[in-house]
Amino acid sequence: MVPCKGCDVKQELKFQGVNKETGLVYGLTWEMEDGLLVTESVRYICKECGHAHRNADKAWMFPRGEWQATARPTTPDHRSYHINALYSPVGMFPWSAVVLAWLDAWDVDSDSVKNTELLQEFYNNNLGLPFEVLG
Repeated sequence: MVPCKGCDVKQELKFQGVNKETGLVYGLTWEMEDGLLVTESVRYICKECGHAHRNADKAWMFPRGEWQATARPTTPDHRSYHINALYSPVGMFPWSAVVLAWLDAWDVDSDSVKNTELLQEFYNNNLGLPFEVLG
């Protein structure tokens, strides 16, 4: 859970989502120009206030964050961790790299899968989530 620079509310960084209470779209946003990502345009939008964070803001956000358990262990002293690539430190894997991986796998214009193998890699390596091919 990391704080927003705009409102200081701590939240889990997610690739994209919609705040069910306010309808605010949050997560990574970006601009395209001539079919290419404008890397400097990539921002993380706060779930609560809509503040647009730059990748460099992670240096401020992360030291003020805290780990918060999301499940109870089924056995004592058993811990399981999951974290996505949005938490990569500044200088290691920028948010623009996450967007580029998404754009390699997903066709935004047709809102459909471009490459199933790359989509699986995106889910596993960038979102830290399991992926199952359906259909």
